[in-house]
Amino acid sequence: MLRNLFAIVVFLLPFAGCSDRHQPEVRRGGGEIRESAGKQSPASESGAPRTENPHRNLLESPHSETAGEQPEETLGPVVDLGSLTLTAPKEWPRKPPRSGVLLAEFSLPHAEGDPSDGRLTVSGVGGGVQANIDRWKGQFSGSPKTAEEHLKAAGRDVTLVDFTGTYKDQQGMMGPVTERPDYRLLGAIIATGEGRNVLVVKAYGPLKTMGAHAAEFRKFVESLETKTGP
Repeated sequence: MLRNLFAIVVFLLPFAGCSDRHQPEVRRGGGEIRESAGKQSPASESGAPRTENPHRNLLESPHSETAGEQPEETLGPVVDLGSLTLTAPKEWPRKPPRSGVLLAEFSLPHAEGDPSDGRLTVSGVGGGVQANIDRWKGQFSGSPKTAEEHLKAAGRDVTLVDFTGTYKDQQGMMGPVTERPDYRLLGAIIATGEGRNVLVVKAYGPLKTMGAHAAEFRKFVESLETKTGP
């Protein structure tokens, strides 16, 4: 099923470039978080590299035709990836994916003193490990502080990366860039066994908020399991 799952996601990538970036959701006066009209969410994977043939061996998202249409209350902590699953902490609010290229999206509650929540997305992309590391690094100004680690989850190779610096927040591929100092990006690149096609988990936000969720992020990645039932 992973072969079929990847196909639709990467096929949709060219059409999603302007739909997955936004200004962070900001709490004002302790009130409810609301998005400003016309603002879109920060792109997680809109610039993801594509494979030579986007119609083969790619991961199809179970939400690809209904992104943004699923009621929040119907979304649980378990992310269904076809033959694999990931399980998020119950404290992470799950959101309907803002783009059809995303398999899942969560909000990471902000730490005290930070103006906005963090954001976590799961998607299937091409390009392999290094191309995705370079892409994420390129979303920071200058030379961000960088760390890399390797582990196994569900028998699969996983590369963890950690960037800290000034994040270049952009609305759409051609939109203006807003630089956000003291941001942190935690990423995981999971081998699928389908050549250069990988699953990626990306979480980013203000420094204190991401520090508060760093251990949970790792547990989320390590929760990767192979399905045993239908």
